[in-house]
Amino acid sequence: MFFKKKPKGPTKKYIAYMSKMAKYLVVMTKFSEAPGQQLIVYFFDQTRSEIEQMSQAIGITLKSPNELANENDLILCSAYELGTNQFGSINKVVAMEVHPIGSTNELIVKRFEGETDMEIEFHLGMDEAALAPFGMDRITNIMKQMGMQENEPIEHSMVARSIEKGLAKQEAKLGSNHQDIRTSQEDWMSANKC
Repeated sequence: MFFKKKPKGPTKKYIAYMSKMAKYLVVMTKFSEAPGQQLIVYFFDQTRSEIEQMSQAIGITLKSPNELANENDLILCSAYELGTNQFGSINKVVAMEVHPIGSTNELIVKRFEGETDMEIEFHLGMDEAALAPFGMDRITNIMKQMGMQENEPIEHSMVARSIEKGLAKQEAKLGSNHQDIRTSQEDWMSANKC
């Protein structure tokens, strides 16, 4: 067979930045320049707070899932509450972080299973706590030496595979013995001794 069947469901991609601050600046600026109804997802309370602060600083209005949204509104929702909400004409989901457990990230993908026009983006800063065990600081140093700019997004299948592989290894190492801490990535990593 020459042609592979396109998998049914949303497309998923990882977009990395050298730092968490660069991630917020680039992503939130894109929201302000190209409005449209999009869903912003987070796992940790600290991330929600950072998103709210950044959106307020650049004049973006966020809606909660239960508020009536128009076609240019950004809806902010916890990944853990996706199943209890209906999202009308959303065609893009922007996860502003990854969870240190790979299968927890899949909550987002599973929620939109069967929606073939849906795009799911996981944005992450290489200096975030969830990626610390993978030695991302070495990769960041190499990228800086190559002249890459801080706010330049890195979107490559090799990076995506590395992230997914690292998160899967971490999950296998912890098994089901991990604590479900939702305050911040740092608190989660510390409580689970990662």
